[in-house]
Amino acid sequence: MLSRTSEMAPRLRVKDKEWSDYQNALQDAEIYLLDGVPNEWEAGYESYLEAMKTAMMMQSWVQEMDEERIMNEFGTAPGGIRAKMQNADWLLYGAKELVRMKELDSKGVEKDIEKLRVRMEHGIKEELLDLVQYDQIGRVRARKLSDHGIETQSQIREVNFEKLKKLIGKKTAKKLKKQVGQENIFDREDITDWYD
Repeated sequence: MLSRTSEMAPRLRVKDKEWSDYQNALQDAEIYLLDGVPNEWEAGYESYLEAMKTAMMMQSWVQEMDEERIMNEFGTAPGGIRAKMQNADWLLYGAKELVRMKELDSKGVEKDIEKLRVRMEHGIKEELLDLVQYDQIGRVRARKLSDHGIETQSQIREVNFEKLKKLIGKKTAKKLKKQVGQENIFDREDITDWYD
């Protein structure tokens, strides 16, 4: 839906050698599409393939694929990913407002759209949503924390400061502990500095 809008133009161009890969992806996705896919010989078909490639790039971003790999795999320029995500955020915000205004939220659509907005902003899987709400915690630090079993506010409180410091750095660890209500957490260096 997002990649078919005019706001996402220019869409990612499908190279000749990629044509069959994106045709197959489009066939697999056809049951989820809101409108019918034109036939291969029709004028709008190439645009559909470009929208499919753009959608797959966005999907790779929210599945935490590395930015450099996305640029190589999808042929995007540096900054191209962020530009597309900003446009997608604007479109998702509009969709969320329409759902809210029309009182169409009987199935939690507004909440799902907001989750997708956060995932698009940070390039994360859904499991990291709670972590990126903290200042200084983006996709890389959130993944590190999650991979070490630190995913919730209580787990952040419980984790040893030394372990946290090794994972995300001293300054960020202090800020994170402060954000969960543990302002008086000092490591040994801090206690030494305090008395010096």
